[in-house]
Amino acid sequence: MHPILINNFCGHSPLQIRTIEQTEAEPLIALTQFAGAVSFQHAMTIDQAKDMAKQILELAYSLEVTA
Repeated sequence: MHPILINNFCGHSPLQIRTIEQTEAEPLIALTQFAGAVSFQHAMTIDQAKDMAKQILELAYSLEVTA
């Protein structure tokens, strides 16, 4: 899978969402951000990614209603 790029409002490299294939376990979903000499990566299982997406959507919709 090609990385999905989400633009960063700070003007740095975009956040990448990609998969990490493993030989002995289920694939992981990784969020990766590069900024100069610093990089951040958070890998999670498919279920964890679904839960994170659900929580982000619930928060975003609740903020949209109050804005």
